[in-house]
Order: sequence, then C-alpha cells, then structure tokens
Amino acid sequence: MIHLIMEIYLFIKKEVLYFVNMYKQNKWDHLVKTYLGPEKIDELQHLGENSGGLSVGFDFLRKTTHNGACMREIIISRHKRSKPWDTITVIWRTTELQRRWAADLILISRIMELIPNSDFKRIQLQMATAYQSAMYIIPLVTPVFGMKIKNLDPNHFYTKVIITRE
Repeated sequence: MIHLIMEIYLFIKKEVLYFVNMYKQNKWDHLVKTYLGPEKIDELQHLGENSGGLSVGFDFLRKTTHNGACMREIIISRHKRSKPWDTITVIWRTTELQRRWAADLILISRIMELIPNSDFKRIQLQMATAYQSAMYIIPLVTPVFGMKIKNLDPNHFYTKVIITRE
C-alpha cells in the first residue's frame, strides 16, 4: 500500500505541464509538496468511502509561514446517499489568476482522478480573493471591459502601470 501511495505521489509530483515555460518543474514540485505530500494521497484515495452523508471535506496541508496556503479545502457532494460523488467544490483563500491558478486546476484534475466512487459532473470554484497583475490586464481592457486605455484615469496607480507596459 505504501509503495502504491508513493507511486501516485510521484506521478502527481512529476506531472509535465503544458505550460512548463511559465511554471517550472521546481515550482510544480513545491505546489504538490505544499498541498499534499505523500501523507494526503491515502486520504484522497479513501475520501468519502465510509460516509453515508451527502458531503465530505478534505483539507489541504496548511502552511504555517506567511499568510498560509492559498487552497484550503475540497468538498465532494452528491444528491443521493447511494450515488457516486458528483460535485466537487474547491475553496481558495486567495489565488493569482495568471499562473498559479492554472497549476492549481491541473493539480485538482489529478486529485479528482484519485477520489473513489466519483463521477463528477459539476465543479465549483470559490475564491475569497483573486488577483491579476495589471501587466496582464492590458489585452483585456478593450475586448472584455469595453474601455480604451486612453480613457482610463491617468492619475490612478494601475493606469500608470498599464500605460507604461502597453
């Protein structure tokens, strides 16, 4: 059993991401170690097995430095007690949208593969806060927000960041 847990841990840890140029391997290793570590894999593989209820929670490992871990927990739920788990809810304290969140989503997809008796049809993502660097907003200003950069408040700090990076 320990050998299988370690193999799964190593599979997740060594996952090659499609955005490897943005998120280096050592960052991926750090992500997996921060949230899971080998000790949490066994818990995921048995999540909900002994529950007759409609929902079960899984807590990620907690960092004790700085502000704590960004991803806090996963809750799996179902509509009927005898049915497979069909909904997964992921709760973040905060997330950075341009890179870290993408890595989190890949990690979550791997986690979903480990959960027994599941047939997820719905994924809910809840973030207490999320942030996006002003530098990465530039391509969104006109097509998404319908604004022209020249019409932004020139005295606002973020406008200055956007204008100087445009």
